[in-house]
Amino acid sequence: MRSVPQFAIVIALTGATLIALPARAQQPQPPVLTVTASGEVRVKPDVAHLTIGVVSRDKSALQAQEETNRKMTATLAAIKALGIADEHTQTSTLTVASVTAEQGSGNRLAPIVGYEARNQVTIRVENLAGLGAIIDARLAAEANELQRVQFDLSNLAPARREAYAKAAAEARATAEAIAEAFGVRIAGIARIETRAYAGTSGGLRDGFGFNLLGGVAPTPVQVGEVAVSCTTAVEYRIIPR
Repeated sequence: MRSVPQFAIVIALTGATLIALPARAQQPQPPVLTVTASGEVRVKPDVAHLTIGVVSRDKSALQAQEETNRKMTATLAAIKALGIADEHTQTSTLTVASVTAEQGSGNRLAPIVGYEARNQVTIRVENLAGLGAIIDARLAAEANELQRVQFDLSNLAPARREAYAKAAAEARATAEAIAEAFGVRIAGIARIETRAYAGTSGGLRDGFGFNLLGGVAPTPVQVGEVAVSCTTAVEYRIIPR
């Protein structure tokens, strides 16, 4: 009698087992209504981040760097004298780059005519009433760049929770109105997605820079408001009325 190879028996049994199993019927997915809503809260900021800097140019890279170092050291001392703690001041940019003449005709590289040294620091200011004095202090110390003023909240959580609540209420109200219009009713929630944002109004925009030199009037600063917003997308299960 001829024997059947073992692997052939395994394959045959496996095939029989697969054939014997009944196919599972897919359960129909309940209909859903998807609604997207947003909520926003505007509050007065209690902290600001101020980026100031010193830029110096010289034919010598070393001289440009030394001039920038001298002015920035004086600037930091003036800021510290106004009560800004060392841990609230952080170097954000430190560069030395060549300065070239305007490109002439042909494909020749423009000659280097000097060097530019830049040192910028970002300062956390918790006493917003003194923000203008800090800006003026850096001018007195010969810091010649004001790169950015950004207002913020030291604790975003309460405003964020309020924005979430507003978005949730708006989503539910919208869903109820749509459901009523289509003759269905909401039977529960299938899924929720949320996303929060924090923005500012007032102050200088990111990336806006300018140089100020010499006698200017005291700097007025309007802190405006900080807008904290969120969006939520909710899938509601719906059933006939």
